[in-house]
Amino acid sequence: MALPGATIGQRYGDKATVLAGLLMMLAGEMLMAASPFWSLQVGGRLISGTGGVLLNVLMTKMVADWFAGREIATAMAIYINS
Repeated sequence: MALPGATIGQRYGDKATVLAGLLMMLAGEMLMAASPFWSLQVGGRLISGTGGVLLNVLMTKMVADWFAGREIATAMAIYINS
């Protein structure tokens, strides 16, 4: 999902794709919490994981775009630790 995620981010914009990733994570977790069936819980986990991959790929790119020079090391450290 990382390569298609970067392409999706390039086409629809970083912020919109990050928001879509967050919504996918929320939808997947809500499906997992509300479902009594194992198969739906696995599906929710797949949806949530896909959103998480989109979020991680694009947020790393956004941090790299926002900061330059010596600031990028501090920004990446804060981002990765959060």
